[in-house]
Amino acid sequence: MKIQKNIFDEIISIDNLYKAHLKARKGKAHYRDVKWVNANIEKSLAILHGSLLAGKFTTSPYIVSTEMKGEKLRTIHKLPYYPDRIVQHAIVNICGPIWCKSFIRDTFQSIPGRGTTDCFKRIKRAIREDAPSFALKLDIKKFYPSVQNKHLLKPHVFRIGDDKAWNLIKDIIESLPELPLGNHISQYAGNLLLSPVDWYAKQTLCIKHYFRYCDDIVIMGNSKNELLEWAEAIEKELSRIDLELHEERNIIQLKNDYLDFVGYRINQDKILLRKRIAKNFIKACRKLDVKSMPSYWGWLKHANAKTLWYNNVEAL
Repeated sequence: MKIQKNIFDEIISIDNLYKAHLKARKGKAHYRDVKWVNANIEKSLAILHGSLLAGKFTTSPYIVSTEMKGEKLRTIHKLPYYPDRIVQHAIVNICGPIWCKSFIRDTFQSIPGRGTTDCFKRIKRAIREDAPSFALKLDIKKFYPSVQNKHLLKPHVFRIGDDKAWNLIKDIIESLPELPLGNHISQYAGNLLLSPVDWYAKQTLCIKHYFRYCDDIVIMGNSKNELLEWAEAIEKELSRIDLELHEERNIIQLKNDYLDFVGYRINQDKILLRKRIAKNFIKACRKLDVKSMPSYWGWLKHANAKTLWYNNVEAL
């Protein structure tokens, strides 16, 4: 990944701050500060631009809460919409496209066009076309809370060669001793930190079927021993940045068992929904929750779930 130079002026430009505002406000039109920015767009962005230009911007205090994310209880750190979320979107607007070019193709989450659907399709294609016999799912222990600033702030991670832009990013990173789940830039920081591990898996270990979605990794192959050896090598590489894998090493035989990943259970013959998603869909149907149906259809249409759909939508 090339070093990004002379980008500070682009980040703090009024035009970029306005684009960042448009992105950051999606789904948040009811927020008080979003309404204020909308009503005072020129004034609010001019004040923010001046603060950034003078080097006076600093990350605001966090609001901390706990929320269920999937099946896990997570600690969420939230910053004010104005100015913090706008600033983080402004950074990502300029730096994000360059950062994304440095990732392997099979890294997913928080990358444009590479969400759960893209991940699922790539894994499905690998299983159907190459028919690997086995899969091994790996999970990094408490990823976000375990990421240490001393590793994030190493020069090769963000590759920023503009001192003012780097100081802006550094201020956000150093605002907490851990990588905060809730910051827009944290999602990119996590991918940037793990990118050398991804490239190590692909180039040094030569794992053809390696997929990572945030802190979850799937590797596939035709030898159980080889999968376990790869897992040990990946864990050793992660230890260089003080991260660990969960001890569990359940190897899945793709002919008979299912790989449970990104909301689907996949093997060589079938694609099923994750049980929790299927149960929630049935509950939504029983509650006559019509608004959630398009979202569930987005999941079901990729799986062998037509019967599940038609047997339950009749209640609506």
